[in-house]
Amino acid sequence: MSLLRVAGQPVAGRNPVSRRPSRRKQVPICSRASAASAVASAVASDEPLAKLKGVELKRATDGQTVDAASIVPSSGRVVVPFLTQFADFDSWELAQKLVDDIPELDANGVTLVAVGIGSVEAAKEFSRRTNFPLDRLYADETAAAYQALDFAPGFGRAGGELGWIGEKLPFVNGYAKLLVMCAGIGSPGTLGAVFGGYIGSKYRDPIFREGSNYDNPTIRKLMDATLGGGYQRPFELATLRLTNMTEILSNWEDLAPVDDNLLVQRGGSLVFQDGACVFRHNDAGILGY
Repeated sequence: MSLLRVAGQPVAGRNPVSRRPSRRKQVPICSRASAASAVASAVASDEPLAKLKGVELKRATDGQTVDAASIVPSSGRVVVPFLTQFADFDSWELAQKLVDDIPELDANGVTLVAVGIGSVEAAKEFSRRTNFPLDRLYADETAAAYQALDFAPGFGRAGGELGWIGEKLPFVNGYAKLLVMCAGIGSPGTLGAVFGGYIGSKYRDPIFREGSNYDNPTIRKLMDATLGGGYQRPFELATLRLTNMTEILSNWEDLAPVDDNLLVQRGGSLVFQDGACVFRHNDAGILGY
C-alpha cells in the first residue's frame, strides 16, 4: 500500500499495521487515549511519539538538534517515512517517488517529513541527488529513533536474524552483513522485489513517466517504442535501480554512515492524525519499504 493512498484514507476505528511479509512480529499501534486518565497514561507510554521524546535528530537544513517527537505537528495528518541510511537503495527509491507525491499531499493538507540514517552532510548530498526537499529532511546519525521505535535492526545485529553474529563474530562487519541481506538471507521479500524489477507488471504504472522526478527520457522513449506504454515494462524498475546504484557507489563516502553496522538497519513509515499514530509499516528487509 503506497504512502500516498494511506495518507489520503479516512481514519479507521483501529489503526492498521502494514502486512508485508516479515519474520519479526509487527509492533502494535496503540489507539487514541481514552477519557480515563489511568488508561490514557498507559496508552501514551506505547505511542510512537512518546517513544521518540528525548531522541535527538538534526535538521538537514542547518544541523540544529531537535527532539524527534517535535517533527510531528500536533494537528492534521502527517506522513513520516523513516528511511534507511542515505546510501541505501530503499531510501533513494522511496524518496524519488515521494517527490512526485508531494504536490498532491500538500494540496490535501498532508504534511510530509522524513528521517534518514547518517550525518547532516550526507542528508544534504542525498537531498541534492534525489531532489527530496532538504527542509523536510532530518538526520539520525546513530539510528536512535529507529531503535526507539523497534524497527528491524537487520541481519547479524542484536534483535535481528542471527543476531548473535555481532557478539560472537565481531570481525563480520556491516558490509558483509549487507551483502548477505542483498542475497535475501535475513531479508524477507528482497529477492521477489529484485526479480519483480526485471519482470515488470501489467498491473503497475510505468516507472519512467514524462515530468516524473526520476524520468529517464532516453530509456522511456526506447521502451515506449519497443514494449508499449501504460504499464511497468520488463527491466524498467531494474534500470532505475541500476542508475541509483551507480550514483550511490560513486558517492559512497559522502552518503554512507560512519558506523557500517547501520548499513543493514531497516526503517518504516508512520502516519499520524492529530498526534496519534493511525498507520505503521515496518520494513521487513531490503526493498521492503
